[in-house]
Amino acid sequence: MSTEYKSIQQIIQSIIKNQKLDEVIERNDLIEKFKDVVGEQIAQQVQIKSFERGILTIEIESAAWKNEIFLLREKIVEKLNQFFGKQVVIKIVIL
Repeated sequence: MSTEYKSIQQIIQSIIKNQKLDEVIERNDLIEKFKDVVGEQIAQQVQIKSFERGILTIEIESAAWKNEIFLLREKIVEKLNQFFGKQVVIKIVIL
C-alpha cells in the first residue's frame, strides 16, 4: 500500500477546482486589481457590473468616456490578461 502525500497548497487547489470556486476568486481578484491594471483615470469612469465566464461587463455614464474605452477595450483585455498571466478576460461588454 503506497501513500501519496499532498501539500496543503495542492489540497486547497483541488478543493477550489472541485467546488468551482476558481471563477469566484478570479472575479474578486479582477475587481480588486482593476484600478491597478487600467489606471486611476479609466477606473474612475468605470463601474464593474459583472464578470462571468470571462466576460467583463462594465457601465460608463459619459458618452465620451464610453467611446474612449470602447476603442481601448481590446488593449484593456490584453493588459488584464498579462497582469494575471493567463486568459482571464475574453471580452468587455460596455453598457
